[in-house]
Amino acid sequence: MLKIGLTGGIGTGKSTISSIIIENGFKLIDADIISKEVLLKYPEILERVRIDF
Repeated sequence: MLKIGLTGGIGTGKSTISSIIIENGFKLIDADIISKEVLLKYPEILERVRIDF
């Protein structure tokens, strides 16, 4: 199984490439979506990060 990591700064085309990946039937795991879901479920994590850093 081939795994590809997609990274880049703002405006570099990550969303465009992600759309192309999905349109071609490949699975996409979006870490941004996962992290937002985790913080909604466990908001104390964000508070802990603010305190420790």
